Amino acid sequence: MRLDFSRPDAAEYLAVLNGLLIFHTAVAEFSRETVARELGADTALLNRTEALRADVGLMSARLPAAEQVQPFHHGPVFANRLRGGREEKIGAAYVAAGSVLGGRVIAANLAASGCGFPRTFFASDGLDLGRRWRQFKTALDVFGESGADSGRVIAGALATYALIRDILNRTDASPGPVR
Repeated sequence: MRLDFSRPDAAEYLAVLNGLLIFHTAVAEFSRETVARELGADTALLNRTEALRADVGLMSARLPAAEQVQPFHHGPVFANRLRGGREEKIGAAYVAAGSVLGGRVIAANLAASGCGFPRTFFASDGLDLGRRWRQFKTALDVFGESGADSGRVIAGALATYALIRDILNRTDASPGPVR
């Protein structure tokens, strides 16, 4: 992410939030059922779109429309970027779940900057992240020991990292509203 915490820019922050909303929506749609079935894990780490929508709404209300970077839709451009079977879906979920942990660092930097930007998504308020992450990681370890193809899990994770990079860099992005 290209956020300068010493001088946070509201339009840039809104663009990042919109990109993360697209990313987390795509990953959740791709992997939620598989995670619940294969890991038996709580999918709360993957279901962060409501917090993102709330933060996007608050940031949008702060900025005049002329200052807002137009969000882009995930339509066909991103819909087929994540593909594969159960291992790839677990790899994608791992990246999304791990990104929630990293959000705490971003929330602290935003708070320290004094910008007053909403950070519900990054702070993960109301989630017992430590416990949820340990449960997710334990389930992931059991999945790995069950004969899962670790190369395919890694391939799913790498494809997911590429997706978030491209979304935040707006590579292959089409202009249009977030749906």
